[in-house]
Amino acid sequence: MGQIPNAQQFKRSAIEGNMHCCSYFWCELTMRTLKIVCVFFCLLSLASALTGTRAIDWSSGGLHITKHAGIGVMLWSVFNALLYATAVYGIHRRVPMVWKLGWVVLIISSLHFMIGGVSSVLRQPGGWVGAAGILIAGVLVTVYWGRWWNRQRDYFYRVALREQTQ
Repeated sequence: MGQIPNAQQFKRSAIEGNMHCCSYFWCELTMRTLKIVCVFFCLLSLASALTGTRAIDWSSGGLHITKHAGIGVMLWSVFNALLYATAVYGIHRRVPMVWKLGWVVLIISSLHFMIGGVSSVLRQPGGWVGAAGILIAGVLVTVYWGRWWNRQRDYFYRVALREQTQ
């Protein structure tokens, strides 16, 4: 049975280039989790495109199924499925371009959340308070995930550097 590595072993492994991230198992675990999430969203997008279902809502009035408004929404679901499938492949193969595209996804997702949230809450009386909360929370969450994504750079680039030197 192997031993649990100590701080000196971590430092030596990092210097020798045997580690891809800041911790021993954490990076591989998080990238595996990210791949699973992308596969899940890919399958959801495919299911939406194939069935034409946009949303399912269960309330006291019963089950309500919203269908796609047209072909454009269905094509958007197909595009999303392809995007998530490409992300899974890129993360699995450790393609450095996927790390750069991750920044684009983070920024667009954050802006989409903040713009949508602010535009809906400003219609309410005193909505500026909610809008300020949405903007502050959106920026804090974006900074948190941006720092996390920045730490994942070695996962993509360390392997690419090794392949270039061999």
